[in-house]
Amino acid sequence: MGAHLSGLAYTAARVASYVVKNPISSAFHAVTAISFLAPGFVSGPLLAWAGFGSKGPVAGAIHRENIRITERELTYCAQRL
Repeated sequence: MGAHLSGLAYTAARVASYVVKNPISSAFHAVTAISFLAPGFVSGPLLAWAGFGSKGPVAGAIHRENIRITERELTYCAQRL
């Protein structure tokens, strides 16, 4: 082999060079690959963060705590329309 790299080593060197030159794009490629190969690793935590469990919406979840609109706020919004 000597100075010549084998096919796998050559490909690995090219990928490493691409990752160094394009770190943000490489991160998106990695997330896309993980989402495709194991969707539960991405969708599970996102759905849990959004307030969903294995049996549907979870009582008292974060999405309900952040979406509390008072009657005064609704009146203010309606008046601005």
